[in-house]
Amino acid sequence: MLHRLEAERAHSLPVSNSVVDDVTARIEAEALTRTPEYAAAQVLVESLDQAGLLDAAKLEEFAGGGRFAEIIAALALMANMTAEAEALGE
Repeated sequence: MLHRLEAERAHSLPVSNSVVDDVTARIEAEALTRTPEYAAAQVLVESLDQAGLLDAAKLEEFAGGGRFAEIIAALALMANMTAEAEALGE
């Protein structure tokens, strides 16, 4: 699908490369979040969060081990928690 999008770019009206790059990145991110690896990472991250063990040190551990699915799942969970806290005025 990504190759098709890039091929269409050549035959369409002038579109900013950054727009196509943004759409491509979103498609790739969505594809990642639908993998069994990401589903397992979500379960792990949610368990760590419930146990109070999801913090910056854990993110660094994931990064050091190249565990990208866990990093994405952790950041998504942390971002959602932050957004909810801001909505509640905390």
